[in-house]
Amino acid sequence: MCINNEIRSAVDRHKFLTLYPNCVIENQLYIGSGIQAKNWKIIRDLKITHIINASVEHECVFENELKYLHVRIEDSYHENIYDSLIKSYEFMQDAFSNYEKDKERNDGRSSSASSTEESRSNTQTSTRSRRPVFLIHCNLGISRSSSILIAYLIAKYKLCLYSSFNFVKDKRLQIAPNYSFLRQLKQFEENYY
Repeated sequence: MCINNEIRSAVDRHKFLTLYPNCVIENQLYIGSGIQAKNWKIIRDLKITHIINASVEHECVFENELKYLHVRIEDSYHENIYDSLIKSYEFMQDAFSNYEKDKERNDGRSSSASSTEESRSNTQTSTRSRRPVFLIHCNLGISRSSSILIAYLIAKYKLCLYSSFNFVKDKRLQIAPNYSFLRQLKQFEENYY
């Protein structure tokens, strides 16, 4: 990440530096912007396998290479995001549980494999089914994506809204779900906590 070029302006900064999404859970969960989700270098470097696109501004550009959930959410006080919170949580849970099932199946096969050819085949299969690594983004990574991430932490780790919010805020200072989203997150907490 060190460069020898002198950076004098915002244009130079964007030209020479790659700004990465914030890591929430190492090698598992990142939150960022729509621009970062369109940068193949970032996707490749972080080994992203799944993207939750919570924007209307950005398309899913790597659909042939990655698994997407596109929940088109407007950053508006009138937007109902509750169903999108549930869909996003289920999308993530399905990916992790499918990975665990594949891992168990491959571990079972490799322990019972009698020939080297079977073992070689199992090794190739296990490298194809990598552990899911998620990037959750909206336009700027401030309101919509942070709401989805906070809801995931509430449901997955049984954290209260306050703890989930502070955990994400500690990882990405600029998060700020709008008031309506916070109200819906409180309702989500009551159903999942």
